[in-house]
Amino acid sequence: MTAGMLLLSVARRIPGPAALVAYGTSASAPVVMEPVFDADPIEPRYVPPAAPAIIGFVGADGAVHPPGETGELLVSSETLFAGYFRRPEATADVLRDGWLHTGDIGRVDKAGYVYITDRLEDMIVTGGMNVYPAEVEQALSRMPGVAEVAVFGAPDERWGQTVVGAIVRAPGYTFDAAVVREYSRRHLASHKKPTAVLFLDALPRNAALKVPKPRLRELYGTNAART
Repeated sequence: MTAGMLLLSVARRIPGPAALVAYGTSASAPVVMEPVFDADPIEPRYVPPAAPAIIGFVGADGAVHPPGETGELLVSSETLFAGYFRRPEATADVLRDGWLHTGDIGRVDKAGYVYITDRLEDMIVTGGMNVYPAEVEQALSRMPGVAEVAVFGAPDERWGQTVVGAIVRAPGYTFDAAVVREYSRRHLASHKKPTAVLFLDALPRNAALKVPKPRLRELYGTNAART
């Protein structure tokens, strides 16, 4: 679940002034990019950072991606952290040549606006195709009756991984997995459609209110509510 989707979920329950999502990391600065006020709450966009911070998106080969192409977000700034305490290997993994490898996936459009798509560690590879869970979550969150949704990858003998959707139904809704699959067929590319659905009363969350995907995989492996 993206930050924008979390805020949308809160707004549905607690009416009042709109909340906005800025982008930042504890390893770079409190705020790296400011939000665009008229952006879609499910897929917020950001204004590129002002000096001294600069950003870039790179692929697995380290090449800088042009506008429109998805890659890992890198940040360079005078405010970057010095490294993890007594963890030189972890520091070397994220700090390279003056750039912080955030582990966030995103893109910049031709107008210069920045979109954060997902976490690199959460990317699903199914049949050799990359699927970003947040993209699937954004589509499913617009489905009537979906209160919350989180998408993750599960092992699959044929495709390596398969796409699974964990869904919390809104009060009064009783739709099943067949309805979710039909909605997905009309709104998602074939390889991005969930092949299984796990219905839950609530999504598990950690202390930071994030949905831990490993926990969802555990529930998927043991829960009879998957269909």
